[in-house]
Parts: sequence; C-alpha cells; structure tokens
Amino acid sequence: MAKFEPTLKEERYQMLRFVDAENYVTTFLRCVIFSTDATVSDLMTGVEKVPAGDMNTPTKIWHDAREGLFGTYDRPGIDPQLIRVLSNGGNEKAFRWVIHAKGEHSGIIVREPFEDNSYSFLRFASSDDPSDAIPIVECPPAGQSDNTHSSGVGRSDLLAVISHKLNTRIERSNEMFVTDDVVAVLQYDSLNWLDFYISTSLDIDSLYVNGDLVKPAHFGRKPDEVGGGFYVPVPKGAKAGDTLQMRFVYKGTVIRRIRDYTLLTSSILWYPQHGSRQLSRFHLTFTHPPSMTLKSVGDMISSKEIDDDHITSTWQPSYPIRNASFNIGIYKERKLDAKEDVPTSSIYYVTSAGIDNVSISVSQALEFYTKLYGKLPVSHIYATEMLGYHGEAFPGLIHLSDEAFANFTDAFFQEQFTAHEISHQWWGIACDYDSPRDRWISEGFAEYSALMYTQLASTSKSKFFDLLDKYRNDIYGRGAGTIGKKQLPPCVRLGHRVSIGGENNDYNNFVYYKGAWTLHMLRNMLIDLSTFNEDKFMSAMREIYAKGRTQRMSTDTVRAVFERYAGFRLDWFFDQWLYRGELPEYTFAWKKEKQQDGTWKVTMRVRQSGVPPSFFMIVPITVKFDDKPPVRFRINMTGEQAIMEMPPLPDEPDEIIFNDFRSVLCKVSTESF
Repeated sequence: MAKFEPTLKEERYQMLRFVDAENYVTTFLRCVIFSTDATVSDLMTGVEKVPAGDMNTPTKIWHDAREGLFGTYDRPGIDPQLIRVLSNGGNEKAFRWVIHAKGEHSGIIVREPFEDNSYSFLRFASSDDPSDAIPIVECPPAGQSDNTHSSGVGRSDLLAVISHKLNTRIERSNEMFVTDDVVAVLQYDSLNWLDFYISTSLDIDSLYVNGDLVKPAHFGRKPDEVGGGFYVPVPKGAKAGDTLQMRFVYKGTVIRRIRDYTLLTSSILWYPQHGSRQLSRFHLTFTHPPSMTLKSVGDMISSKEIDDDHITSTWQPSYPIRNASFNIGIYKERKLDAKEDVPTSSIYYVTSAGIDNVSISVSQALEFYTKLYGKLPVSHIYATEMLGYHGEAFPGLIHLSDEAFANFTDAFFQEQFTAHEISHQWWGIACDYDSPRDRWISEGFAEYSALMYTQLASTSKSKFFDLLDKYRNDIYGRGAGTIGKKQLPPCVRLGHRVSIGGENNDYNNFVYYKGAWTLHMLRNMLIDLSTFNEDKFMSAMREIYAKGRTQRMSTDTVRAVFERYAGFRLDWFFDQWLYRGELPEYTFAWKKEKQQDGTWKVTMRVRQSGVPPSFFMIVPITVKFDDKPPVRFRINMTGEQAIMEMPPLPDEPDEIIFNDFRSVLCKVSTESF
C-alpha cells in the first residue's frame, strides 16, 4: 500500500481535486523506487520482490521511470533536484517512488531534501506513463512551513547571495558583455556544487571562486548548449557560514531589435541567479551607445560620456531588492509634474499615440496610491515602453506594454493595465509576500488597487462593477482540467502552481481576479452600511503596507490585520476563499404580506449550492421602497437552504436586492417563493 498525506490544508484540497480524497491511499500493482540511502530497503521490508530485469533489458515500468529522472539519449536532462543531492555527497535522504495502481490512481511520491516543499505527489496524466506525470501536491514536512527568512533565503537555497556588482557593456549590435562580482554565504556543510541559472542566450566565458579560475559543470546537458542551468564548484573544506567571492564573466544577446523597439528577452536572467526570493544588494554599471537611453532599478549615481560611441552610468538601489532589471531603447522622454510625497516620474516611450493617456494614468495612480497606502521607499519612477502584451515592475522601474500606448481606447489598457503595474511598487515590491503561496498579496492586491483607481478615475460610473462582473464570469467560466473529469476550481493559495493540471488562464483568473475579489468581499464586509464609511478597510490596507515595509507578508498576517479591524475571527473566510476553491451559487426568493396593523411581513428564502453545506457567508440585503430611503442589513447564510423573516416593515417594499454592491463572489438567480 502507498500513502501520501499532505501536511497543509490547501494541499489537502488540491489532492481532493485530483484523486477525490484529501489523502492519497492506494494498493499498487507494481512500483519502482529510486533512493539515495537505505529508503528502498526500509520500504520493502517484508515485501516479496520480483526482479524487474537488468539495466540493458529493462521492463517498460523501469524504462519509463528511469527516463523521468535521467532523460533519453536524444533528450538528456537529469532531474535538477537529483543532481543537487548526488553532486553534494548524496547524504541527504531523497527518493522517488513510481507507483502503478488500478484505474486513475497511478502516481509518483517524491522527497527532495533541498526544496522548501520537500515532499510532492505527481499524478500520471495518462494511465500508465510516468514520463508525463504532473506535480499535483507539494508540501513541507509535518510541523514546518515553506515560509522564507526575512532575507528571502529558504531551505532550497544552498547559499545566501549578499550582493551583485554588475558591469555591463552593450554594443550597437546589441551584444552584451558582463562581469558580475557576487558575494555569497554558504548555507550548508559538505557542499560540492552550487546551481545557478542564466538566460540560454548567454554564455559563461570564465568563472572565478575566491580568486581561483574554475570550470562550471553542465550536468545532464549537451556540451555545446549555451546558458541555462550550470553548476559552480565549492572550494574543498568550505562549510556553512563561509563567504564565497565569485566572478562570472559572460556574454551574449538578450536584447533584440524589432522595428523601432528594443526588446529585453529576459528581464531578470540577464545575470546569474540562485534562488528566486532572495534580497541582495546591487551595484550596476552600464556602458552603451549614446543614441540609446537606458534606465535601471535604483538611483543613478553618475553618468558620463566615455567617447563618441559610449556613455556610462552607475545605478544603486538604496536597500536590498529581489530582482534587478533595466530597459534600453531609442526613447522619447516625458517628465511628469512633481507632487508632494510622490516620487518624481518620467515616461520613456516609442509610440506617441497614447502618451497623454499613459501620462495621466501614471501620474494619477502614483498620487492616488500614495494617499491611500503611504509613501514609497524610492525617489523616482521610470515607466518604460516595451514590446509585448505584458508588463513587469521592479523597484522604481516599470516595463509597460506598447499596447498601453497604442491601444489607449481599450477599456482595459486605458486605465487598468498601467494602474496595476504602478500599484506593484506598493504590492509585491515595497510590501513583498512571504511564500509563493502568498502571491495573491502581490497580484490580487495590485489588481484590486487598480480596480479602486478605476472606481475613482473612470468616466463610466459602472466600469468598476463591470470589471468585477467580468472577473467573476472568468472565474466561474473555468472548464475541465487536463486530467480526468471536470475538476473543482483551484484555490488561490496554490500561487504559481494554480494552473497545474488545469487551464492556462487559471493563474490570471484565480491569483489575480479571485485575489482581488477576496479584498472586495473584505471591503464590503467591513463597510458601514448606514454611512458607507470605509475607514476600517482602508486602515487595514495601510497597516498591511506599513508592516510589509519591515517584514514579508504572509496570508496569516494579512488575516490577523483584517480581524483586528473587523472585530471578529476571519479564519472561516480565508479558509473558504483562499485555502479552498468551491464557488457558491445562490437562488433567492421573497414574498410580502400586509398585516392587520398595516405593517408588512417579508419572508426570504435562500438556496445555496456549489459549496459544502458548512459554507458560511455574510451577505448584504437592500430593501427598496417606492418613495422612502432603502433599508440595508446583512444576513448570515449557511447550509443548503435558509428561510428568514424580516422584522415588520412600516412601508410596502418595492424591491429586495440580494448581495447588493456585488459584495460576495457568487452567482445569483431568483425564483418565485
């Protein structure tokens, strides 16, 4: 029998989506176990073992399982986590248990000791082929979390990167020559190799560790492959806490010229990366043709012309940051008017058609968010146009899609897109999230901030609610996943893994849109229905931002802040909307009866479906009259059906609105009582 019991509640829900139970338990027909220690012997004690054949004539199950770890002759590619264990002595306990069971219960159980989530379960996408297994569940050992240190260093990081000193020369051909001096501290004893990643368009020329010229390794890859993953040797005898000084010298082309645009093909893999969440100090020097304008993260320390063909500028962020980037192009510049407490800002653009609209959005959004949340820790914002249908934000630097400039009549790009990227200066950068499971604190908060900006800036009074409706329809419109029958909707807490085994747009629909809807529901739960005072919600958002300036924000910390302003526990709310994914549907009916004393008796019936019977929600009700002000109150809804009677009304009600102001993410239909 094989068993996998997820240690986190969001992962138990994820298991339920794919195997119809919160724990994986199956009797297997056959299995293959790979292990770096005595795990195989321990697991197989008392089990009758049948030889699977030798290495030269493997059975299909052995052949398929081996390919999953080591690749094929035509497609070499050793599992990176296996490389980590084997290249560093193989002393850490790692295993992969490939299980063939009846029906749809075949899967793979994995332990990867150098991962934040060291245990994972993969389910076969087809009935008997482990080569296309999909990682469904990932979780840390029992009693542990996958939260990172405040510096961003997690269990998966073999070293803490303290600083990068990058000297980059960009030629007219767009070829880039870079030297990166890295200072880092080892996190483990007895390490032999450290894994780094860089764009596949870049090639390492030379590598030095503590002054010695060394040769990087490319385990499991063809010798002529450029860039990508590579491994740096650790000096013999080095132990945890030792400092390494590394110099990477490399070159290549990550900058492409397309018509009038210069495209940076990798915004962060233009320098060697180890770990994706670490905070490091950066000192950046760029040399480039004077015909081009370059803007980087950080404050510009100096800029000077070297000769007729080159200009050099030096940039340095004032505090440790997660990712460093830049943008370069033949730009026109527009400086925006300075405002009190708001960083100065400039736009660098190619497309002139929409520059006025983009300028208004950038200027107004910066002022709006500063008043709403507080000051930013940067003194200047550079918004730079980039070819493509996406945007990306870094400390003080924004990559804006050319669509924001050219397609300024589009309802989304006119306000939402630019406002979303601007809001990332607060959410995801100045206030960063803790674990990858907390990504909604970046994307959901940024998306709802953009919605609130639209509520203020749009000339259409209905646009805010129109966008909420669109997001709701996209969330509810999710189709069947890629594995098996139609799945339950994914939960927000899966973070970047939300699309696994599902649909490509799940990340956008659930981390962005449902994350934003979660804040909208909290906002309307905290609002005073008689005065529409929103001080509680706005104060909570300001406090979350202020806390995030000194610590990485987790979902639990966000919940604790909202609980303090709500005055009651919200664990039920966060469990339903972030840790699980079921979506409610309500059918509402009401009737009115005039009483002998002239008052009106109103009875309401609510049917709830699509969620467990225990699902609980606070729903606002608005009673409208022909010539009197409306009456507003909230009801507590749980169970499959509830029948409620209002207190006697002195006047005849004309209309009753269930879930007014789109206060709950749900579908609502009406029926006769």
